[in-house]
Amino acid sequence: MSLKETLLPMCDQRQTGGGFNYRHGNTYLSPAKITAIRYALSNPHGSELLSECIKLLAWFSGVDPSEARSIERQFPEVASLARRTDGTHILIRLPRVFPSQLRTEQGEAPGPMLVAATRAIRECGEAAVQQKNFRLVLAVPLALLDIFRVHPRGGSTSNPSYELTPVSVS
Repeated sequence: MSLKETLLPMCDQRQTGGGFNYRHGNTYLSPAKITAIRYALSNPHGSELLSECIKLLAWFSGVDPSEARSIERQFPEVASLARRTDGTHILIRLPRVFPSQLRTEQGEAPGPMLVAATRAIRECGEAAVQQKNFRLVLAVPLALLDIFRVHPRGGSTSNPSYELTPVSVS
């Protein structure tokens, strides 16, 4: 997608007609592991919002370097992240999550979507629920998370090859 195709929905904090969610400020969960892997690999700065802001800053640098420097002075944390190359891709898995901890992306009760997603996974596999994400509305203790480092091994953006290694958090 082009910068314009992502920037406008991001500025408006809305979902596109094609189903892409550019509402930020929440944590989203996917029932499809491959969706989470794609997000981890395609957002080198830890989040979609930060990664897109850094792309926009790079675009400004090419169009109007003095304006880009002005933005960097206003937002030094973003400028610092843009220079970093030591990021690590991670996958966080919640082995147990309860419906009371979730909402749909539209903020509705998750019951009907959970039933439909469970059926779709059973009948068709994870590919059937790649765009059926949930908003996490309650905190989950660190002890209840499984955290993995994602090591890209090639493949395409839509079908990446990767290896997962567990991360111990104490």
